[in-house]
Amino acid sequence: MAKKNEKTIREQFVEVAEVLRSVECEDLAKFIDGRVVVLDNKTASKKATEKQKENEEIKTSLLDVIGDRKVTVGELVKETGYSSQKLSALLSQMVKAGTLVREVEKKVAYFSVA
Repeated sequence: MAKKNEKTIREQFVEVAEVLRSVECEDLAKFIDGRVVVLDNKTASKKATEKQKENEEIKTSLLDVIGDRKVTVGELVKETGYSSQKLSALLSQMVKAGTLVREVEKKVAYFSVA
């Protein structure tokens, strides 16, 4: 898995194809495009695990719990019973996906529905 600032293999392939096109090597660029399609198909064919399905359900329920207010992880722990580690991970995923907004006020992180 790529680290935050590292490019994925797919992103690197796309860049290589762009460079090849810029130097008029269309046949090699098409070959790289084929590798990108293979990666896309491989990713698309993966099925969600039971844990991933469960986490998606939890994320949906968190949206209902949060509603139209700003909440902290601690408040959600008390209201839902999930661990702060689990909630922090799921909330981070939701912020990255754009379903939640994270705001910091006086060193306290608040989450609200986007």
